Amino acid sequence: MLLEGSTKELRIGENSLDAFLACLGIGTLFAIKEGALPAEAGIWSLAVPRVWKPLESNLMVSREMIEVFRTFDELSALQQLSPNEFPDEVSKLIDTLLTELRKVQNPIWQIEWSSEELE
Repeated sequence: MLLEGSTKELRIGENSLDAFLACLGIGTLFAIKEGALPAEAGIWSLAVPRVWKPLESNLMVSREMIEVFRTFDELSALQQLSPNEFPDEVSKLIDTLLTELRKVQNPIWQIEWSSEELE
């Protein structure tokens, strides 16, 4: 199952991809760390190979960023095995993405919907 329900397409310019992905990862990790999202959300969002695998050949996206996305798959297990260390480990991942975002030449990303109809 890829996506449930109807879908909408979001277009991201190639020059915005790295900043957008860094912000998406930072926000998702922060929400997990704060308990607004369960750690399992990482498994079904950015850790899914269909998300990060196509990025491996994109020179705009750093290897470090892709590795953080791959690590999302381990967040639930980490929380269960080391609950006391979990917040610090998530903070390290956030710091990695912040470092990558700071490297982006123009970190202000732009997106648009592929259709005007967002019903």
